[in-house]
Amino acid sequence: MGKPVVHVISQSHIDVAWLWPYYPETIHDCVKLTFIRAIDNLKMHEAYTFAQSQAALYKAAEEFLPELFSEIVRHVKEGRWDVVGGAYVEFEGGEPCGESLVRQYLFGQRYFTRRFGAKVRVGWLPDSWTIPWQLPQILRKSGINYLVFYRGSIGEDLFWWEAPDGSRILACRPLRGSFAYRPFPEIRELVDETRRRYGVENIPMIVGSGDHGGGPTYQEIQNIQEVKDALKPEIEIRFSTPHQFFESLSKEASGLPVLKRELDWELAGDLTNCARLKEGNRLSEVKLLAAEKFSSIAMLIAGMKYPQSELNSAWEKVLFNQFHDIIGGSVIPSVQAEAGKAYEAVLRTAGEVLEKALQEISSLIDTSDSELSIIVFNSLSWSRTDIVETELNLPEGWKNVRLEDPDGATVPIQTTECCDEKGERCLKIIFIAENVPPLGYKVYRVVPANGNVYETSPVKASGNELENRFFRIRVCGTTGDLESVFDRENLRELLEENNHGNVLKLIEDPGDSEGRLTPGVDRPNRFTGIARKIESKGSIRVAENGPVRAKLTVKKAYGNSTYVQEVAAYSRIRRIDFSLTVDWNEVHTALKVEFPLNITSPLLNVGIPYGSATRIPNGEEQPFQQWIDMSEADGSYGVALLSDAKYGYDSEHNVLRLTLLRSPTEPSYNTDNGRHVVKYALYPHVGEWKTSSVVQKSYEFSNPLLLRLERKHGGVLSKTGSFISVKPESAIIECVKKAEDGESLVLRLFQHTGVRNSCEILLNLDKTLKKAFKTNLLEDEVLEEVGVYANGLKLSLNPYEICTLKIVLE
Repeated sequence: MGKPVVHVISQSHIDVAWLWPYYPETIHDCVKLTFIRAIDNLKMHEAYTFAQSQAALYKAAEEFLPELFSEIVRHVKEGRWDVVGGAYVEFEGGEPCGESLVRQYLFGQRYFTRRFGAKVRVGWLPDSWTIPWQLPQILRKSGINYLVFYRGSIGEDLFWWEAPDGSRILACRPLRGSFAYRPFPEIRELVDETRRRYGVENIPMIVGSGDHGGGPTYQEIQNIQEVKDALKPEIEIRFSTPHQFFESLSKEASGLPVLKRELDWELAGDLTNCARLKEGNRLSEVKLLAAEKFSSIAMLIAGMKYPQSELNSAWEKVLFNQFHDIIGGSVIPSVQAEAGKAYEAVLRTAGEVLEKALQEISSLIDTSDSELSIIVFNSLSWSRTDIVETELNLPEGWKNVRLEDPDGATVPIQTTECCDEKGERCLKIIFIAENVPPLGYKVYRVVPANGNVYETSPVKASGNELENRFFRIRVCGTTGDLESVFDRENLRELLEENNHGNVLKLIEDPGDSEGRLTPGVDRPNRFTGIARKIESKGSIRVAENGPVRAKLTVKKAYGNSTYVQEVAAYSRIRRIDFSLTVDWNEVHTALKVEFPLNITSPLLNVGIPYGSATRIPNGEEQPFQQWIDMSEADGSYGVALLSDAKYGYDSEHNVLRLTLLRSPTEPSYNTDNGRHVVKYALYPHVGEWKTSSVVQKSYEFSNPLLLRLERKHGGVLSKTGSFISVKPESAIIECVKKAEDGESLVLRLFQHTGVRNSCEILLNLDKTLKKAFKTNLLEDEVLEEVGVYANGLKLSLNPYEICTLKIVLE
């Protein structure tokens, strides 16, 4: 073997916000002082190099510290200041959806290219406690080949990490060293161990203080020089950049191990901390993606100007809040408050953009046959059936209403009289919109009616039971928990014999706001405190009784908190919805909801960003997104637990537990006191999850149907229509937007079942389809041309592929 080279990589981890606010402290203390020190060191030491990540911090320096930023630009051009990461911030990977992760790199790489003339090729996530399995694919399609990380190690420090689609990146968990004080790191031992394990000569070592910034001091650099001189010529120690290190390592990396699995995760309590931030994140993602889709459609069919600057500004707020300490909920209360204000601004902007787009589209739809119409919009890429709720101010003389679909058939509705914001009488109506076309709409006529419109109800509530053609549900009269959920179509009980479901449990939680469940220990990820079932006789009442929805409400009080649980069944939806309203006033306590399932040989799968993963039901707290599925190993039957804004769960044997709230007090007082509304659902299915629309059902639960009330007017569009659709449904269109540059339309879809698909995408956008290309995620590199015909595209989609299409229309 040749002479080993230790690449000393100088850097500083800067928390965008944590135990201090972003403004002014991060900008004028952390960033300013760290960057000044780094530039001084570059001036004083000719061989010195420095690396820094996070586009948001560079943007702050550019805005508030322009002279300092100019010096950074000069040192970047010299190759001594290395821009790393490629993302907008060092995000936490457990909560952002797959499209948010794409935007992290889209926004980050575009900024770095504009300001420094080149894309970053080294990903940098040294403090993120969850790094999702599809990240190698996202990185490679964002121009990044390498990754530096620390948390979530599964025993390897240098390896090829392979995503489910086969994309690989070279990943490194570097040695950490401090030369600030003696004794200095034992370089020989570290070098010998790395050479023995991996057979490489290029070895990385990270130096520099962080969190609040800092980086290497002048004295530390002098001490490194002392060690360097002492080890000559046996070992070469050099200041290096991450890019220089990986370029050297890649030449000898062919024999490194290949990991084809998820990394581990740490600080699992942060999957639940600060529930309002988690909810703000998910609601913002959903609303922004819907706003982009319908703004793109309105741009093409109605000539509306696409609000790119407004949408991108809102996205930047979401991406900023996905910094690991903010979205992870380990920040102080004042930072939480600022993040909450940012989400409010995002939802306001996205709501206004979405409303404008739907208004433009609705103005083209013919509603001339009714004084009042409800137009229901579907933001998802498949036809769907789901619940719609709205309030109507009735025209003068109307006592009641009847609803008709585009074919003139009467649609069952459920009505309640209420008052609007002005105190005027209005009618709240609930109905099920059936088969709303993909990325499309369906018009329902509202016509006057007198008296009771419907004689029978296909869904009923009586005492402590709910029943429809799908399920018979019984709530225990003593505890208020689910006593039985019987699948009438498949003649199967969902709950384990002699056990109740929808059980609320409080768990003693001595952990901290950093996400540790055991004091001082980052792993294992398991609640170890005593679990107490909420032993409170629930008061049960029938809240709704058809003909569209039946609902039972259970009220409980326990400890310092009160709980209102709702269980709802529908006439035409094979799903059981739950809502929990809790006035939370506990400390050092976690709240979970538990479902012991009648699954004898459980196989566990969960949703992850732009994909899925098979897990072991071992009782550890684990991350997920949107769905957790427990099925029989033979694929005969299963039950999916759906959630709109929760990210942590545990599972043991045949029991699923969704983690709802935590209340740590140190170092940040993040007890989440106050009112919370938590929504989740059960979706029982025949067959394995891949063939039972589990992913689609999870999207439907998180993405409600949209609607507009329209008065009578003419239009060129018919009563129902789809603007964009894809076949087969195992390909999901997640993103539709205008290209970042130019006038092309960008679609992003992903394959979630692990099979190769021949896909067909239909476009009904009143434009001529000219060309289409597969591109990278940054939209600036064509990968291949896609076949086009009339108003559609045909392409092949690889297993688990995240595919970006750039479409030219005229």
